[in-house]
Amino acid sequence: MFVNLPALLAAHGLGASDLVKPTTYVVAGHDGRVVSGARSKHLGAHRPTSTAVYVVQPMDPAWLVEVEAVGARP
Repeated sequence: MFVNLPALLAAHGLGASDLVKPTTYVVAGHDGRVVSGARSKHLGAHRPTSTAVYVVQPMDPAWLVEVEAVGARP
């Protein structure tokens, strides 16, 4: 999930601090604190406004978390 985000941002000349709006979809029943820990690990201290949504099931039943991210240049 968040492990790929720094590389995806870098591919567009952006860094973690350019992330302006992540939305995280978590399958209901899974611990959101684990997701928060992964986010902190891969994005560091940057804390943009974000949304977390618990869902019944994502598009692929094998997924437990899906992340949508918007980055912008200053």
